[in-house]
Amino acid sequence: MKKPAICIGLLAYLLSLFLATGVTQAKDLNKQVELLASCQKIQQYLTLSPETSAEQRALVAVTLAAVESKGENPPELSAALHDIRGNATYLLMSDTSYYWGSDAWVGTERSIYTYDSGNRQTNAVYDASNGVTWTHAQQNINTYDGSGKLNTATYQVWESSSWVNEAMETHTYDSDGNLTQVFGQAWSGTVWDNSSKWTATYSAGRVNSIIIQIWWSGSSTWQNSIKYSYTYDGGGRLIVWLMQTWGGSVWTDVCRYRSFYYGSGDELQSLTEMWQDGAWVNGSKTDYMYDGSHHEILAVTSVWDAAVWVEARKDTSKYAGGLLTEEVEVNLLAAIVSRTQYAYDAYGNNTVVLDQQWDEFEERWTNVSRFVHVYEVPAISCGDFDASGGVDIADVVYQVTYIFSGGPAPADAREGDVNCDLSVNIADIVYLINYIFRGGPAPCEACP
Repeated sequence: MKKPAICIGLLAYLLSLFLATGVTQAKDLNKQVELLASCQKIQQYLTLSPETSAEQRALVAVTLAAVESKGENPPELSAALHDIRGNATYLLMSDTSYYWGSDAWVGTERSIYTYDSGNRQTNAVYDASNGVTWTHAQQNINTYDGSGKLNTATYQVWESSSWVNEAMETHTYDSDGNLTQVFGQAWSGTVWDNSSKWTATYSAGRVNSIIIQIWWSGSSTWQNSIKYSYTYDGGGRLIVWLMQTWGGSVWTDVCRYRSFYYGSGDELQSLTEMWQDGAWVNGSKTDYMYDGSHHEILAVTSVWDAAVWVEARKDTSKYAGGLLTEEVEVNLLAAIVSRTQYAYDAYGNNTVVLDQQWDEFEERWTNVSRFVHVYEVPAISCGDFDASGGVDIADVVYQVTYIFSGGPAPADAREGDVNCDLSVNIADIVYLINYIFRGGPAPCEACP
């Protein structure tokens, strides 16, 4: 995956991100996949105003995911923000991670999710495996307010034979429905103690700043820790992501992430700079190229070495049917080649992420890790193209308009796939007309 190095701070813990090299590369790749999965889960219950763009939702989700990581195994935020737009269509019910144990896949971690009638995630149970048996590790319990917004998220750990409180987050929103504060507490064993807090400000549906504070129990006060500030161009595109730390009386620059764009709106280049000796110093940059459908096909990452840019990695991407199917990473500094392949179900949900590394001695790809995602695919009525609850001539008109005149697509692609060949085309129109007017076979009883 694409991983331009940027600098981030989580709570009071400052960490510098780095380009993956040597044997750490596959491990860092897993961190990226895990962060993206975390962001996707957060977006399932993240409630912002209707005017908030997908880009801004992603921005808040990726920052919240970083805060929740508590600084352990620092994720690469820019790459997650770059990739997060490809969320699944249906509810994620479970995901499982594996590592390759010489001749077989061995499960390491899995997550199982539960939702309420409003498709809001109410529970997530995380299990770990020793290679033979699965045991509980952690669970998240979510509650929602009357308007359906996430109210509290409680984190518990498994001890012996029961769940024990560990941390809790309480969410606050403004009058526009924007998430403005996440208040974190830690369980002392008897009561909830303050631990962390992040506060966000918005303008025109866009995030302006996020300030992270930690609780100093000795003085019973909130102390500033990290501040993220966001700047946009006239088109609402993020152009500067600035990180600062609190120096006791003022915010001090640490690093910034800058984005530049083609006239088409696609990102041309991302640049990371570090604040050193009163000036911004180059850190790393990534240049992007796209195909005619605005899919990213090449990302070249370089690092600043004294006075010149040195290419460190090249990532190439392939697509099929508009879906990302493969990314190949060439680490030029360590002469390591790895790839990630993606598989999908018939409805565009990412079901498998396979990580492999090239063995130059045996000249073949070797397995490293695999992530398997399972989704809930709700039952629908085949042929009910307009989702009216019945199959009639209106569905034929809807189909014709969609296929030949650029009309609206069905809410679920399976609704128009009456002959169950996994595509919606003129054959479905003919099939449906035969059914309605000529007594032909009915649409599939069980859609694919």
